[in-house]
Amino acid sequence: MSRAIDARFPVPYPRPRWSETLPRRASSCRGKAGYAAYALSGLTESQIVDPETIDEETLLRLIEENAPLAWEMAEQWIASLDPTTLSYGYPINVECMNRPFSCQSSVECDFAKICVLDDCGDGKCKPCPDTWGLGNLITSGWCTYTCYLGNDGDIVGAAITFRPRIGSHIVPWVKLCSPN
Repeated sequence: MSRAIDARFPVPYPRPRWSETLPRRASSCRGKAGYAAYALSGLTESQIVDPETIDEETLLRLIEENAPLAWEMAEQWIASLDPTTLSYGYPINVECMNRPFSCQSSVECDFAKICVLDDCGDGKCKPCPDTWGLGNLITSGWCTYTCYLGNDGDIVGAAITFRPRIGSHIVPWVKLCSPN
């Protein structure tokens, strides 16, 4: 009977093989992507003196230039942690598909069959007092994804979609993929 149910209602996302190492790999991938998203936001914002004067081309160039360093910083951070301290679970986070984030449930990267939504953030300047109005200087939000090679749950990388803005103008989503 479960076969009939599975055949009638196929799951579009990989069903992970719950081996002993998969939860750790999934949590490390999720942590890496989240850290990289925050690092990319901070690195980019630190290079912009006045968010009202930056143009879209310059902003996108800064994001592309800072992305490798953000991924590297995330790798170093993950390597310094005990993987058992990271949370894990089936990766899709449906709350991130709702407003204000409006993340896609999945994205494509060249090295993966599918990258599934697992986290999101607002990109706010955490240490900035709200009274200064510096909640989101450049980043309107970000979404992170765990990337799978096939339906058997083999994790092959991570992806970020980053939503920058210029003043009140929202720039289209920027997708950044990183294989393991």
